[in-house]
Amino acid sequence: MSELLPSEEKVWRFLSYGGGVQTIFLRLAIAKGIIPVTIDAAICANTQREPDAVWEQIAWVEEEVARSPYPSPLHIVSRGDLWDSATLVRTRRDGQRKYVKTAIPAYFRNGHVNGLGRRSCTRDFKIAMVNAQARKLMGKPRLYARDGVQIEMIIGITTDEAVLRAKPNPKGYIRNLYPLVDAGYSRADCHSWLDANVPREIVSSGCVECPHRTDWGMLKPHELARLPESERQLQKAYAEVGFNMVPYLHETRIPIDQIKLSTRRRQNMKEEQRNLFLNECAGVCGV
Repeated sequence: MSELLPSEEKVWRFLSYGGGVQTIFLRLAIAKGIIPVTIDAAICANTQREPDAVWEQIAWVEEEVARSPYPSPLHIVSRGDLWDSATLVRTRRDGQRKYVKTAIPAYFRNGHVNGLGRRSCTRDFKIAMVNAQARKLMGKPRLYARDGVQIEMIIGITTDEAVLRAKPNPKGYIRNLYPLVDAGYSRADCHSWLDANVPREIVSSGCVECPHRTDWGMLKPHELARLPESERQLQKAYAEVGFNMVPYLHETRIPIDQIKLSTRRRQNMKEEQRNLFLNECAGVCGV
């Protein structure tokens, strides 16, 4: 792999931390010196819709990091409850048109016509919050492309998704780093290392209601129980807006309370990863 040296003078380095498989592997590998990169901090954006299992494993990992040779702080930030924003109907300034600000990648249907919703949730509730916290830690609430690279952001993308998602950062003051790609790690490699070295199952991150979730079996009973109501809230919001297609949380496009959700995990990781991210995502959810 290409060696990643400590941050240059005046360039801060952060781990964009989702609390799932790839970034937990990165968090531990950095702290234990397995991957030769130093970071100033890890930053996790809390959408307030992550499963309990994700927060439980994040707490466990932080105990391990604190005992490791190369510890670093974790900062958790939040913009608020993502689902509240995804189901809140707003009115434009003209007082007539209505809209929902935060779009999730729901599965839509109108009769025999199917569609897939656009995604703004990752950008608004994760990427924007991580970038804002990075600037706050630097004491620079505003940065511009003309300032040059001020931040190196480590992203937990692996080789099996690098072609579509290992991209330059659109912010001119941020340089994205992909150490898992440089080291030749696939998502399966991360799972294998965690299975061999971590005395607990590490599950994928991502919101409880994310339509691209595949491992429904990792959700707890109270989380599964709230899915039908969440889906009805989403459908009510889009109906009020006047959208002519109905959103669903499951790819079958039938009400989620009529589906026997699979409890199987990682039967086909490449297909799972394709469904989870798609080309529109920067690889911040579900890692």
